[in-house]
Amino acid sequence: MARGRRDRQDALPPRIPVAIAQRLRGLIDDLKVIQLLLDEVSFDDYKDAVHSRDATKLARVAYPLERAFEVASNYVAELAELALEELGITPANGPRNLQAIADAHIITQRLADELADVHRARNGLRHDYPDLRASTIYPACEQLAKRTPTFLRAYSRWLDSLGYGG
Repeated sequence: MARGRRDRQDALPPRIPVAIAQRLRGLIDDLKVIQLLLDEVSFDDYKDAVHSRDATKLARVAYPLERAFEVASNYVAELAELALEELGITPANGPRNLQAIADAHIITQRLADELADVHRARNGLRHDYPDLRASTIYPACEQLAKRTPTFLRAYSRWLDSLGYGG
């Protein structure tokens, strides 16, 4: 009986690398947060909070959306980097890594371009360009929420093609 169980265990596909699995879970969680926040906060609400400099509005409206956006965008960039490492390709930076995983046929060129734009918006937020904040971040949040499911499906298909399970 023990041998039968062992044969079945030996036949299981290798598990997804821990670093990739953690980031996939994190991205799924933060995508849900972004979607929830976008449902609750309009562009005008966000713009008003950013420009008001009111601490309460910033804390309740702007910062939660920005934080979820930043974290989810980072997960996408990290997943691209981890994919390249898995392929034996030296990673560069966010947009170049997204281009490289498009070149490796993990994601489409269009998706790579769209996610690179999101990444650049995240960089703008990180460097706190106040004049760009409202006009760039909210639409980038919307784009990230819209395109992340496609990214996750493509990335999962790629992992499946490598023989990873679970």
